[in-house]
Amino acid sequence: MQAQVTADFNADVTFTCDGTVQFSDLSTGAPTQWLWQFGDGGLSTQQNPTYTYANSGTYAITLEATNTQGSNTVTKTAYIVVEKPKVTSTNNAQACLNASAQLSATNGTGTLRWYDGSNTLVHTGATFSTPPLTTTTAYFVEDVVTTYTNVYAGPQNGAAVGGGGYHGSGFNGGVNFTAAQAFEIVSVWVDADGGGDRDIFLWSGHVTNGNPGGANTVLDQKTINIPNGQSRIQVNFQIPAAGDYCIGGNQMDLFRNNGAAVYPYSLAGVVDLVSSTTNSQGFYYYFYNWEIGLPNECVSARETVTAEVVNANFTSIINGGTASFMDNSTGATSWLWDFGDGNTSTQQNPVHTYTTNNGPHNVTLSINNGVCSSTESVTVSVGIEQLADDMTLSIFPNPAGATTQLAFSQVLPENVQLKILNVTGVVAIERELLAGEQGIALDLNDLSNGVYWLQFSTDQMMETRKLIVNQ
Repeated sequence: MQAQVTADFNADVTFTCDGTVQFSDLSTGAPTQWLWQFGDGGLSTQQNPTYTYANSGTYAITLEATNTQGSNTVTKTAYIVVEKPKVTSTNNAQACLNASAQLSATNGTGTLRWYDGSNTLVHTGATFSTPPLTTTTAYFVEDVVTTYTNVYAGPQNGAAVGGGGYHGSGFNGGVNFTAAQAFEIVSVWVDADGGGDRDIFLWSGHVTNGNPGGANTVLDQKTINIPNGQSRIQVNFQIPAAGDYCIGGNQMDLFRNNGAAVYPYSLAGVVDLVSSTTNSQGFYYYFYNWEIGLPNECVSARETVTAEVVNANFTSIINGGTASFMDNSTGATSWLWDFGDGNTSTQQNPVHTYTTNNGPHNVTLSINNGVCSSTESVTVSVGIEQLADDMTLSIFPNPAGATTQLAFSQVLPENVQLKILNVTGVVAIERELLAGEQGIALDLNDLSNGVYWLQFSTDQMMETRKLIVNQ
């Protein structure tokens, strides 16, 4: 008679970045049918299926194995962990010449890392401020999810090494070690002679004879309340890279071995505990059975994020009171001109006529919704100055009585029409000033007291002056 089936299985990996797992049937009893449930709704009836998860998550796996005697089911909860990092969105940015651009990206649960074109890591985080840029520059961002696998290094405890006792003198006792890669010292086993706070240090380099020197930089320091007796304490020291380090402290009142230690205590490919901080042989200070967290990184595909350099620039050509502006910007997609006299335009190459004064007018061009701007001063010939270079006009007296005098600094080169208007725009007096004249008297007897406007005009110009009549 055929034996009862007992379902069992394993997988080639229980942690995956790409989501692909090879499952192997280990069932006994010669099953002939299999039903796999992969924890995300996926199923298979193969004996040894390969399955690819679409999304990150932690999944329970169930296998039902069947033979002629019946079926048996096994479930392994939280068996497969899938981490699929992804950059979910990116935001390009614009910046002015010699200014910084603000680039950003979003992701899932990981950490965003930014690289320049030479593959140098330049920033970590969601928002990256570029250095000042002179040209459009591409950067690259990836999402990284880091998990940790815990392993152990060093002797289990003091008894596993040999004889010793509590040590509390003014001496920096510790363990020198050489890291083969980055990792975290999560926790250590200690035996305390009395409860209380202890200062534990992580130094760069190896320490000899209990004296950290100039080459031994303090990389981290923790004050930890350690209970009396034997315990495991969290230290969470981050070892940043391969190299030499030391973990230790002063006046620790912790157990140490004083003659039986045999170095190195090695965890292949991770760390070698190579010596104590004393020159005496066989000593081992304080920290046993290190719990080490090894980082596992899942890294997404890199996405390109562009910092576009735009530069606002323009030139102008002046013809009398009219200025023709030419946009010479780079990277401009929208324009806002402020002509300095209260008027604006959104054209790329506007023409503007000034009617009030010669300037200088501070003209500002802002491009791409104000990302950057450029300002230049323009001087035009408006009104009287259009008749002759540097021509001026004096009106006196003003306020005036029955008469007032108009005096030009030069003779008029052509006829000029003069209108005197009241505040409602009605013409009260109208006459023509003839070419060759330089000064005239105006009879104001027919005007009531009040404010009037003197309007001078030719085919090419118009200028208005204020006149107050007070007879």
